[in-house]
Amino acid sequence: MILVEQDIDLQRNNNQPKAIRRGEWTEERMRAWCAEKVSQLDRAYAEGSMRVTPDETKIRSFLPNGLEHHDLEVSLRQQRRTRTRSN
Repeated sequence: MILVEQDIDLQRNNNQPKAIRRGEWTEERMRAWCAEKVSQLDRAYAEGSMRVTPDETKIRSFLPNGLEHHDLEVSLRQQRRTRTRSN
């Protein structure tokens, strides 16, 4: 959970939505799970140390580097495509 770990794992519990879609969860089970998640979020928010607002200085220093890296990758891909097409 991001409030506790200050990170997010997009692969964690990735089979759960599939099981729900397949109808393996009853409505009662889903409501109980949601109630438990709300309770966990409330506790994590009350006890957590995560900042209320983002660290804008860190974000501003990171973004130009990240965007520069992304622009470089896009440019290199375009150059490779151009060379491949011309050969």
